[in-house]
Amino acid sequence: MTLQEECDLLRPAAVGLASIRIWCGIWFLISSYLKCPFSGLSQWEFPEQLARRATALANEGAFSFYRPVLSFVHDHPTFSTTGLGILEAIIGSLLVLGLFTRTTAACGVLVSINYWLATGRLGAGSVGLFMTLCVCLMCLILGDGGRFYGLDRLRRGTSSPPRIPPLPPSI
Repeated sequence: MTLQEECDLLRPAAVGLASIRIWCGIWFLISSYLKCPFSGLSQWEFPEQLARRATALANEGAFSFYRPVLSFVHDHPTFSTTGLGILEAIIGSLLVLGLFTRTTAACGVLVSINYWLATGRLGAGSVGLFMTLCVCLMCLILGDGGRFYGLDRLRRGTSSPPRIPPLPPSI
């Protein structure tokens, strides 16, 4: 690696995008972990909690276009919980590895919007959390967060990071 390539890797933008990517990936992995039935399927309470929450949200005045989703979750809580947990684990793993970062971040935005729609009536805290996650994922989409410290760089067939134009001289 040349000196210019080493300097490109240490730029704050590259380190910042990698940090955001890994943070978002860990967030999805933790969220997936919390849905797993580690105490055994007979004691798995999350699907019932999800079904109760979906019913309560539908009765409290959820967004009208989101009610069919809540109805599906209420009718199939185990399938919904398992599917969402697996999807979160895949998104989290791919983000931590930096593989297919743009596509994975776009899927993460859709899941985050789903979270917001499902918890949006709970207050500003939950809305703020999921909107912050959406903004971070949008930064990964626009900045191509896997090209510096991720497997996307190797998948593209380049062993060195992309060149960053030199900084303008100080005034």
